[in-house]
Amino acid sequence: MLACAGSTIRADGVDFSLKCLEGQQRQTPAENVALSPVGVYMVLGCLANGAQGATLAELQNALGEPSLDAVNARAKAVAEFCAKNPTFQTATSVWGPVQDSFANDLRDVFAAGCFPMPFTSAPMNAWVSRKTNGRIPFILPDMSLEKDMAIRLLNAAYFKDKWRAPFDVRKTLPAPFYVDAEKSVRISLMFRDGSYGYFEDDDLQAVRLYYENGLSMMVFLPKAEKDMEKFIALLRQKHARGDLLRFEGHDVELYLPRFKLEPSQIDLKKVLAQMGVEIAFERGRADFSKMGPSIEHVRDFFQKTVIEVDEEGTVAAAVESMVRTVAKKARVPGGPPLCVYDRRGAVRRDRS
Repeated sequence: MLACAGSTIRADGVDFSLKCLEGQQRQTPAENVALSPVGVYMVLGCLANGAQGATLAELQNALGEPSLDAVNARAKAVAEFCAKNPTFQTATSVWGPVQDSFANDLRDVFAAGCFPMPFTSAPMNAWVSRKTNGRIPFILPDMSLEKDMAIRLLNAAYFKDKWRAPFDVRKTLPAPFYVDAEKSVRISLMFRDGSYGYFEDDDLQAVRLYYENGLSMMVFLPKAEKDMEKFIALLRQKHARGDLLRFEGHDVELYLPRFKLEPSQIDLKKVLAQMGVEIAFERGRADFSKMGPSIEHVRDFFQKTVIEVDEEGTVAAAVESMVRTVAKKARVPGGPPLCVYDRRGAVRRDRS
């Protein structure tokens, strides 16, 4: 989990991040998860600006915001923060014909680019590759686009920064990582001792690792073997009580795996269903009339992520796409209706 000290982006966004993680964990309980909640938030925020009635209310509820103004205030804060931060960048684009008022809202709030719908996916893939510095070279098959696609929303995020206190590569050693009580695999385990933000209670240990430009990674480790879904629910409970982010400076001996995760494309439609978003995906019920008169409903929503953590720092990228709204008059007969937690790290307070 990435965070910015003292930022409302962090403090009020933790529960949304955990809800996203909880939803994805239920979809893939036996797999490692790499998820970008900020990208999910930004695309849902774009959709909210084009929605009305029950569709808008459902999106606001999933985002945890009381009003569209609150959604836009947070989204704009994220966009402005990233515009000033050299290590964490996010970009949004909309492709296809939309109402001028909707396009203006996206430009003002999300600093979004607005482009005509291309004949093939090549321009969109080029945009994705450019915004992620090549970490995600494409998000769509290189082919002609479906005729029933009215618009497509894309969001890309890219993060690259060095640890404020890097690990010594000479201290990285092979070590067993226990997948469960009986099965283990060999990994490269990094080590560093020093002062870190640290939190511990009866249920978990947590450590906060700062990057050079002020952002940080928070690592949470349950003390006992726990079902991940239950552990995420526990984190949400602790956050609601204000007990989750009480980090204090301590001398810590930190063991953290060197790893790279590049999971399969995530179907966010299933994740959002866990968060109560249903109307937006239903033909005949969704109301996206503020986008344009031909926009009917969202057909799909995907995310692609990659994250690499080593002795120097972290590189991560994410793209949210496939938010495809179907034109009402162009249906295809028979067509379908339109932060990483891995129990690999170990932390303990230096008792000397």
